[in-house]
Amino acid sequence: MLPSAPSKGMIQLRPDQIHSLIFMDFETTGMIPDNYEKGRPTPGDKNRSIAYSVTRNCNVHDNPSEMPQITEMAFVSVPRQLFSSAVEDIHNDDIFDEDGPLMKKIPSNIYSSQIKPNLTVNQWRKYEDTRKHCPAMHLSQTDLQYKNSFAIEWPAVHAFLKNQKSPACIIAHNGANFDFRILYSELIRNKLLSSYPIPDGIYFLDSYLAFLDIEKHHLDNLAVTTSLINWEKVGGVMNLAKNTIITEEVNVTEGVAATDAPESLEDSIDIFMTDNDVQPQTSTTTLLKQPENTGMKTPPQKQKPPVGSKSVDNGIKRYP
Repeated sequence: MLPSAPSKGMIQLRPDQIHSLIFMDFETTGMIPDNYEKGRPTPGDKNRSIAYSVTRNCNVHDNPSEMPQITEMAFVSVPRQLFSSAVEDIHNDDIFDEDGPLMKKIPSNIYSSQIKPNLTVNQWRKYEDTRKHCPAMHLSQTDLQYKNSFAIEWPAVHAFLKNQKSPACIIAHNGANFDFRILYSELIRNKLLSSYPIPDGIYFLDSYLAFLDIEKHHLDNLAVTTSLINWEKVGGVMNLAKNTIITEEVNVTEGVAATDAPESLEDSIDIFMTDNDVQPQTSTTTLLKQPENTGMKTPPQKQKPPVGSKSVDNGIKRYP
């Protein structure tokens, strides 16, 4: 059902070569039996293969007779060009609203259907008991008892997928560990894999794994950026800005020293580490006795005149 791992000499598709994005989601009678120890995916793993993962689970761990059955399936097909245009619009300042939802309507082709699962009386009873504690299972036995079976509905889904402009990509969140395996089991259980297989030119993508990779790339960039910042200089800049707003002059008052603070806010733009920022460590005692020269001067202190002398201050004579 799924494309196998690329062989030597096989042409790999670039994202801009995909014509249709098909978002797929299922509601089922339950969860996949946890009959084996699952390993957590490694973000950024370039050797990871969805085809290998799903094929291994389906052939080694999954028993179609014990797998959950689909009670509702939905497919939303969007041309990649319209999807990319909508992403650009969301990032456009003209429509971006921090207080509003990030939403953009995209003209799409949609196919959805509800399915009556093949359950025994005891299985229906267990399904209803589970549904009482699982809000995601909103379809009751009464809702499904008059619907078609998966075997009747799948040929229409097959025609829908076949009509989408290819190459196309079916996208499901956590699909490698759930949706793709559920679909494979349904095709095997209903003996439809040979007569109505996944049409040619359709590939599979797990958005959960994609988000892991995107997040890792983002965190790696943040780690590199923060490692290059001179945090002592940042602290000095913040103190300088605070004092500038209050007094419009840079003063070191009340015994608070601004370490490595620049002389003006204009000099605070570059906060990244340079070779000059790498200095030998100095003990705390030395810092207290010999504060660093920050380039900022304290106002001169007035000397108290000696007793018995005369002084003039602002034109006012003072006598002992």
